[in-house]
Amino acid sequence: QVLWAQAKVGGVTEADVIQAGDSPFLSISKSGIIYLVDPFTGTEKFNSADAGLDKVMSSDFLYRNNGILILGKSGDKEKLLLTDISTGKIQWTIEADFGKIVTVAELSEEEILVVTLFHNYRINSHSGDVIWKNATSDAADQLANLGAFGSLLKEAAEQQTQNMDINIGFWKHPSEDIFIIGSEQESQSSFSSSSSSSAAGPSYKNVYYAYDMKDGSRLWKK
Repeated sequence: QVLWAQAKVGGVTEADVIQAGDSPFLSISKSGIIYLVDPFTGTEKFNSADAGLDKVMSSDFLYRNNGILILGKSGDKEKLLLTDISTGKIQWTIEADFGKIVTVAELSEEEILVVTLFHNYRINSHSGDVIWKNATSDAADQLANLGAFGSLLKEAAEQQTQNMDINIGFWKHPSEDIFIIGSEQESQSSFSSSSSSSAAGPSYKNVYYAYDMKDGSRLWKK
């Protein structure tokens, strides 16, 4: 029994259809266009061509805000947009150099926090207005001060981590207006003796940054 038919994505192979993140939706690739489709009804929820995107870099499902946050590219410009899950209508678009998004947190039904490799963004999810943007670390601040060379280093880091899973945790303090982001970082260790020198395997450590929710400023690192 056929439950539904969707002509736009007809003729695709099994390899062209994947689960969209941890959502129930299907991500279907056809002729360079990415479609997000409801598997229960066949309803199209997003179409990268209609959104003016040549490439989709990431998608995050925001159930409290009834939206899908899409990061993509149009030519050499990056765009972040929010699509309504119910209607598929684009609510807003931001053009900015976001780079790799590592996590998205829904602060409320009106605001989201977008964490990238180099910056945190607090965004009004209804209007798309950026409430504040701040560097994630001292290193990110230093890159911004290096001008063109810093941009080159940033681009290299973005490319290196594009297909890498980054272990990130987000916590909002239960009583104070701060949030904490933790990440697992790898370091290569080695040991040597008078007779030999040998490389040990990588070691891992957890690093935590606390930020002020009001303006995104860094409070401490542990």
